Amino acid sequence: AAPALSPLTTSTAVFAAANTLGFAISLATNSHHHLDLLGTGAFAVSALATRGVEARQQLSAVAVAIWGAKLAGFLFYRVCST
Repeated sequence: AAPALSPLTTSTAVFAAANTLGFAISLATNSHHHLDLLGTGAFAVSALATRGVEARQQLSAVAVAIWGAKLAGFLFYRVCST
């Protein structure tokens, strides 16, 4: 089995993927409306990807993921409404 990546490496990969995807969508659509959704959503994905093994680590990760998803949804809704 391959060794597990460190949480920092995992989080870096998540944010790099989100930024790359956002850049590609921006180039393809000439729009920036999706950036808040992807940028804030990356916090939620990163929290879950690095959640740890202890109950308090997992609870904290879920709380951050819920916050990130809620904020990402609100920011995306707000930019689509204007």
